[in-house]
Amino acid sequence: MSANTIVNQVTTTYQNNLTYFEKNQTELFYKITSLDFAIDAKHYKEKYALEYTDEGYFDVKELESGLFLYDEDSVAYAQSVVPPKEDICQIQKVIFFGTGLATHIPMIHQNIDTPSTYLIVEDDIELFRLSLFVVDYAQLAKSVSLSFSVMQNDEAFKDTFTSFYKKEESLNDFIQYFVFSSYYMQKSEEVKMLIEDLKVLSSST
Repeated sequence: MSANTIVNQVTTTYQNNLTYFEKNQTELFYKITSLDFAIDAKHYKEKYALEYTDEGYFDVKELESGLFLYDEDSVAYAQSVVPPKEDICQIQKVIFFGTGLATHIPMIHQNIDTPSTYLIVEDDIELFRLSLFVVDYAQLAKSVSLSFSVMQNDEAFKDTFTSFYKKEESLNDFIQYFVFSSYYMQKSEEVKMLIEDLKVLSSST
């Protein structure tokens, strides 16, 4: 792809996502646009840069160290972590812990026959913002209910998760987890404890 084609593609995807968030995820929209403003005004020093490699894929460069998040073909990586269709086609409720550039999310989505609701968790809003240039969450939201926990403290995350848990409660015994990196292992364990607490609360009412 030419440089102009790439720029037009990522710009269109980003604007589509902002429009979706403004209409459907207002709190997250203001977080993202506030970060945009801070970057443009030089009030925030970016940690990462989105780069399109000569090999034809996107990667995230950590500016201070010069290291790359994937350091390999991010599309091929996403394909490698997507389970076979027969293993996940019946699941409907999913939590994605960590996004990276989120290229694995639509690939997993394509392998699910009747998706119901997803919770997408990312603690680093700058990294999440970069995923908006690459993955069209607005398009994804046309076929599944999306909830987001981005840069939330413990209390806000608990509220977001509880709201997600109460959607399609009959599916809660079959929630599938996809963990992008080891950083999120602890958070996935915290969710398991939250589920047990919610089960106890439900049984006592």
